[in-house]
Amino acid sequence: MSSAPAFIDVSEQAQAEELLEYYESRGQKLAVTVADNGMSTVVHALAEHCGICLRSSDEDSLATMTSIFSLFHMVPPHELGTVVLNICKQIGSEITEKNAKFRFALLKTLFSIIEDGHTAHRADVWLHMLLVARKGNFLRLVTTDPAEVQKNFESWKCSTDKQQHALRSLHDILQETGKTSSATDALVLLLSMYTNPGTAQAREDAKKCILDSIREPKTYLFDRLLRLPAVQQMKDDALFKLLNIFVSGTFSDFIDFNNANKSFVEESGLDASKCEHKMRLLTFVSLAAAAAAGEVSFATMKQDLSLETDEDAEMLVLDAIRAR
Repeated sequence: MSSAPAFIDVSEQAQAEELLEYYESRGQKLAVTVADNGMSTVVHALAEHCGICLRSSDEDSLATMTSIFSLFHMVPPHELGTVVLNICKQIGSEITEKNAKFRFALLKTLFSIIEDGHTAHRADVWLHMLLVARKGNFLRLVTTDPAEVQKNFESWKCSTDKQQHALRSLHDILQETGKTSSATDALVLLLSMYTNPGTAQAREDAKKCILDSIREPKTYLFDRLLRLPAVQQMKDDALFKLLNIFVSGTFSDFIDFNNANKSFVEESGLDASKCEHKMRLLTFVSLAAAAAAGEVSFATMKQDLSLETDEDAEMLVLDAIRAR
């Protein structure tokens, strides 16, 4: 049998046996049978090795994959997650510009047939849809707004670990595609989920979130990070001190920190000159808020912000206006 099997009024057992024959005809003999191993084991094997189906034409691939999907009810509920994840991994592998849209459509079909009561598995499918869409350059077809994604996770009743794993992947993809502000939002959501913020993973996520926020050109408010328990666990870290400077410090505080922690800023992947510029803007806003009528003289700006000329001060004012 070299063409995709067609199932017309056959039992699930006969359908599974025909699928096994089809796999063998494609060069993938599976060492299981319905009679010897039972339907659940066979469906597991079909899912784990379904990559063989994806090497056929799109029409045949769709037929065989859809028939595998139709056997999900033969798997015990507590094992269904493994089956779904194995299929997702196979569909999401070896993505090319040519096959990306078809693979994405398969994942959409898989997503749509996951029934109520098993909705947590939708998170795995969504994540692989995200990865395929990124590789195929059609990310617009997937929900990527972190707040919307979290709402979906909650409605799907996903575990915290699964949500955090997905949010890390979302962060990385948003970062790669230049959506840096949304990428930081994904990390903030991730950090807010920690019930044990003292773990090594929580510390690593917190570090990444702080650095992303400092690096993000449009981020000037950092208070929300300090409220996160995972960030509070970093009080012994120089990065926490740097974050506090961006929250409530001054330009001169940053210069003092940079001088006292030689190479720390650069080794953390930050651009010292961009950090200086952001701190100048933040300090200027603080000066304006504290000044009578909100007016700050160029002389004060040059002194407190280490600016050389009135023109430098004027340019900083313009940058502050653009950053509002």
